[in-house]
Amino acid sequence: MGAETSWADGDLCLECYGDKIVDIHNECVDDNKKRKKRLIISCITYILGLICIFTGVYAISIGDSITEIAVIMGIGVILCGVYTGLTWHKAAVEEHEDYERKHGVTYTIDENGIHRDNGIILKIIFFIIGVCLGLIWTPIRIIIDAVNYKKDKKPYRIAVIF
Repeated sequence: MGAETSWADGDLCLECYGDKIVDIHNECVDDNKKRKKRLIISCITYILGLICIFTGVYAISIGDSITEIAVIMGIGVILCGVYTGLTWHKAAVEEHEDYERKHGVTYTIDENGIHRDNGIILKIIFFIIGVCLGLIWTPIRIIIDAVNYKKDKKPYRIAVIF
C-alpha cells in the first residue's frame, strides 16, 4: 500500500495528488492569461475612449456642431465602458439561461412563425447600464486586475505532510 493524502475529493495516492496540483497550476496559469488579456484590452479601449471624450470637449471649445460632438463623446463613453458592458451582458445571458432552466422556455407565435424569447431587451439594457457604469468602474477594474496579475506571478510553496 502506497502513501495517501487527503483531498476534498477523498484520499489520493501521491501520483494522483501530484496530478491534481498540476491541474490547479494549469488553471491558475490560464486564469492569469485571461486576466492579462482583459487588462490589455481594457486599457486600450479606455485610453481610446478618453481620447474621444477629450476630442469632444475640445470640439465644444472651438464651436463644432452639437451632433458631431455628441457622436464623438458617445463613441468615447462606449469605448471606455465596453468591457464592463460586455461583462454585464454576459451576466444577463447567464441570468436568462437560469430563468429558462427554472421556468422553461417561452415562445412567441405570430404570422412570421415561432420565435424563442431570448431576452434581448434585458441583455441590451444590461449592456447599456454596464457601459455607463464602465466609465467609472473600468479604471478601478484595471487597478484590481493589475494588482492580482502581479500577485499571481509570485511563486507559491505547498507543503505536503504525510
